[in-house]
Amino acid sequence: MASTGFALTFSLLDLSEPADYPAGNAYGVNNAGEASVRWLSYGYKWDGSQLVQIDSVRNVYENSINNLGHVAGYRQDTKYATFYDGTQIVTIGNLGGSYMTSRAHDVNDSDVVVGKATDKNNIFQGYWWQDGEIHALSKWGGGHSGAYGVNDLNEMVGYSATYPVYWNASHSIERLPGLGLTGGGDGTAYEINNLGEAVGNAETAEDFLHAVIWQRDQSGDFVITDLGTLGGEDSRAYAINDSGWIVGDSQIISGSGVTQGFVYTPLIGMVNANDLLDASGSGYVIKYVHDVSDTGILGATALKNGRYIPVLLTPDQNPMLPEPASIVFMASGLAAVAGYCLRRRASRRTASRS
Repeated sequence: MASTGFALTFSLLDLSEPADYPAGNAYGVNNAGEASVRWLSYGYKWDGSQLVQIDSVRNVYENSINNLGHVAGYRQDTKYATFYDGTQIVTIGNLGGSYMTSRAHDVNDSDVVVGKATDKNNIFQGYWWQDGEIHALSKWGGGHSGAYGVNDLNEMVGYSATYPVYWNASHSIERLPGLGLTGGGDGTAYEINNLGEAVGNAETAEDFLHAVIWQRDQSGDFVITDLGTLGGEDSRAYAINDSGWIVGDSQIISGSGVTQGFVYTPLIGMVNANDLLDASGSGYVIKYVHDVSDTGILGATALKNGRYIPVLLTPDQNPMLPEPASIVFMASGLAAVAGYCLRRRASRRTASRS
């Protein structure tokens, strides 16, 4: 890794409990460090000090947690999406049809849940749900669709047919551009932050899948940027926070099938998450990084002693504050603007990304 002018490191917190055959994932994390966890096939919430079991049945996936501590996921026994508000589990249901199945993938701070559910033709279709009511999202073409991410502005992303798509707050759909010579191709958008930046994966001209970010240009159109890999052919980006930190996983050697988690920031680019661990990460291999909060905490899956376990990674610096390299840059200009600032009767504080 090239020198970036600062060192970013993470401490590791093992969320697993003693068990003969531990297996689990930390799929979602919020700004307070609470997490939605799948552990030994049960659904849990990490409340900051302990795992609290949400449901008594097995085969539960808790995919997302918002800043209120509310959790969205699904149960394989009923095949229905669920929403947990801290006191009760609410079943979301489906969009009609005899094959009654739904999945919940994300929840924002207004308790808007997004996912996919079978329609009257028993085909998966993207939906949004709030206050007990489920609503179908429009499709781009025919076939299956699903929503994977929603921000606090109620913008949503996912897929339709084989294409990555975006729904605005009014639920109008837009196909996101792809990679390759024609700008087309398959892909999926997994998450969108409050700046309207989306991440996911897209098919390359060589038929690989690469982690990508979609951002709007000056004309308001989405443009796509290939984030690359850690050395292999394929990579996937699962989440992005409001500081532009992106997380996911990537092959590390071409053709090997071996993947490890990555962290991407606008300043340092894509870095293997294992290279950023402090001594608390000894003996662990970060395989997947599923989520990143605005405070920089990562929800991940690690491999230790042949078992997959849920972990949280906490950074030594808050991404909501300027990165050290940015601080140096800003400091160099303070003298030039000091006189001007003193003459100002009022000032407005603004924030910009590194």
